[in-house]
Amino acid sequence: MALQRQIVEAKATIGAIIAPCRLPMRYKITLPKPFLDQPILQNIPKSLKYAAKRRKITATVSAAQSSPSVDDSDIAKDPTSSIHSFKWEGPSANGKLIIAPLEAHEVGAASVVLTRAFATSPQGVPIEDGRQYCEKMLTMSPKGIFLVGRLHPTKTTAATTAPSAVSWLPEGKTSRLIATASISFHPDSRETFQTLQPPDNDAYLCNIAVDPKFRRQGIARQMLASCETLAAQRGYKRFYLHVRLGDVSARSLYETSGYVVVDEESFLVKLTGRTPVCLMVKEFL
Repeated sequence: MALQRQIVEAKATIGAIIAPCRLPMRYKITLPKPFLDQPILQNIPKSLKYAAKRRKITATVSAAQSSPSVDDSDIAKDPTSSIHSFKWEGPSANGKLIIAPLEAHEVGAASVVLTRAFATSPQGVPIEDGRQYCEKMLTMSPKGIFLVGRLHPTKTTAATTAPSAVSWLPEGKTSRLIATASISFHPDSRETFQTLQPPDNDAYLCNIAVDPKFRRQGIARQMLASCETLAAQRGYKRFYLHVRLGDVSARSLYETSGYVVVDEESFLVKLTGRTPVCLMVKEFL
C-alpha cells in the first residue's frame, strides 16, 4: 500500500510539472535526470516518466497519427512497385518538361545537374559524390525514389529561330536532363539529422536540383509538385523538408506552395561548422 501511495504521489508531482506546458501527447518529453533519480520515482514504470524538454519539434509524431511507412514486408509484397511507372508532364518556356524516375543510363547526366546546382552552396556536391548518390538511390525503391526532369522541345519550339531555339539540346539527343529531386519514404533512404529530425513514417523531400541555366522558369515548382503528387498517390498525408535559413528563394518557393515552418535551428549551430536550417511541412487535403 505504501508503494502504491508513493506512485500516486509521484504521478501527481509529474502532472503538476507537465500541465503548464500543455504539450500534446504526440510529443516525446523527458524529465531531467536529477529529478528521475529521486527515490520516490525509482519504482515507477518508464512509460510514466514524462516532462517538458522543448516545445517544438524535438518530438516525434506518434505512430497513430503518422502516414503509412514502407518496410521490408512492403518490398516483399510489391517488388515492382508502381512507383516506377510515375510520370509528370508540364509546360516550360523551352518546351515540355517530363518528370519520371531515374534510369541507370541517366546517372551521369543527373550527377552533373547535382554538381552544377549545388556548386555555390555550402553543401557543394563533387561530381563523383553525385554519381554515387544517384547510383545508391537506384537501389532504394520503394524506400525512396530519385526523379529526373527532362526538357523536350515541342514542334513549335523547334520551328522557331532554329537552330538557336533548341541550342540547349546535347548533340544527337532529343531531350535534356535539367532537374532532379529525391524523395524518402523510409529512414534508410535519408540522412540522419542532429536536430529537427522529420518523422520516420512521413514522406521527406531530400533535395531538389535545377541546372542553373534553366532556373527562373518554374522548373523547381514543377519538380516539387510532382514529388507531392507521388507522395500523395502512395498514401502519405504529410510532406517534410529542410531549407537553409539564408536561402530566401527556396524558402519562398516552399511557403508559396503551402509549407509552414515547424521549427528552426539557432544561428549558433554555425559554431559547429553547420549551416542552420528550418524544418517545414505540408499537409495534403
